[in-house]
Amino acid sequence: MNEDFLKEIQDCITNNETGRLEIRNLKNQQDNPWSIYFALGRFIWANGGKHSGKRVYRQLKKHAPALLKSKLEISQDFNWQSPSANYDLLAELFHRENMEMKQLSNIHNEITLEVLFDIFQTFDLQNQAGSEYGENSGLQWEWFSKIRPEQYTPVPPELDISSETLLQKAQQQWKKWQQANLSQCLPNQAPVMKDAEKIRQATAAKTFNNLKRLLTGKRTLRDIAVDTKRDVLAVTQALWGYYQKGWLAFQEVPDFDLATLVRQPSKSTPTASVTPSTPEASATPHKKNKFLVACVDDSPQVTQTMEQILQENGYECISINDPLRASATLLKAKPDLIFLDLIMPNTNGYEICSQLRRVSSLQEVPIIILTGKDGFIDRMRAKMVGSTYYLSKPVERNAILETVHKYLPNNSSTQSEFSSNISSAQA
Repeated sequence: MNEDFLKEIQDCITNNETGRLEIRNLKNQQDNPWSIYFALGRFIWANGGKHSGKRVYRQLKKHAPALLKSKLEISQDFNWQSPSANYDLLAELFHRENMEMKQLSNIHNEITLEVLFDIFQTFDLQNQAGSEYGENSGLQWEWFSKIRPEQYTPVPPELDISSETLLQKAQQQWKKWQQANLSQCLPNQAPVMKDAEKIRQATAAKTFNNLKRLLTGKRTLRDIAVDTKRDVLAVTQALWGYYQKGWLAFQEVPDFDLATLVRQPSKSTPTASVTPSTPEASATPHKKNKFLVACVDDSPQVTQTMEQILQENGYECISINDPLRASATLLKAKPDLIFLDLIMPNTNGYEICSQLRRVSSLQEVPIIILTGKDGFIDRMRAKMVGSTYYLSKPVERNAILETVHKYLPNNSSTQSEFSSNISSAQA
């Protein structure tokens, strides 16, 4: 195993790095480079190599099979060209309430383990003396600082598995694979029967029928493990004997195109594919004669106060107390103005504002950052991520109304109510 490569990963963990580690296989330029993403030293995503799409599809089958029963719906401006498109797809499914955070976390962790395993195996095969690759693995890596997936979604601490634990688990999986004398067997390859009659004679009728169904050359060893709900090592050990006898062969299979799972919504189709189950997610398109104002704050007391002030002054209001689902709720609601708290658990206003500005339908919506901080650097950072204005907490009634009036077009009813309430507030 490449000690230099392991040290690079361990340094990223120890130094709490945020960015992307890209690993290229110089001896097989046709393979996509692997990428391992870190946020403050934690693994948050990994992809690349072979079967980036197949990995995601396989883990969806394992951890969220209900999602695959119908076409998935995503936003019209989803960026399939992004290097982190597969991660962003899963994040959007979570934000649309199609997936729980535990499912999202499990999928991330298992995909990271698969990628690490594949890197370890590639290094070992290409570094074996006397192999067709010679004595050098040909792996090269490069660090790109401060890069994260476009729709990065933090995992709550209670569900987060440490990077050290994941790295150790990946090393243990590879060691067990070696100890089983399977170093030459690639789990991304698909077994296919070469001599079905010999296999039939050597197995029970029920077993043979199952093998005939599975060993078609279309399912990889990892796919078969998920389909049979067994560990991939146990599956491979059971089939390796047939391969050694010449009854079985392994072949390459193409990657899976995740775009075939989704349908793009038309402009007249609501962007949410499920019925919201919480008050804050039950956003519906607002009436044309009223403006809709959204307030994102983890404190129900703050959002209730904002809601009362705004509704008294003729505005519709939507309160969002779960910051991790804020982007999806706002995308469905399409508000005319957004108040956004800066400091919240698991994420912050900067992250959410940056996400919203990447959605075409929300790029021009005024976003007002609310915070107890009032420093120059904080104001500059808020501006850099696309915020429109910055209000210090605690926010007073007249400041809220003045801000709303400033950034929303005037209409007669709202203007009249606004003037009356501002006069009352000043009095």
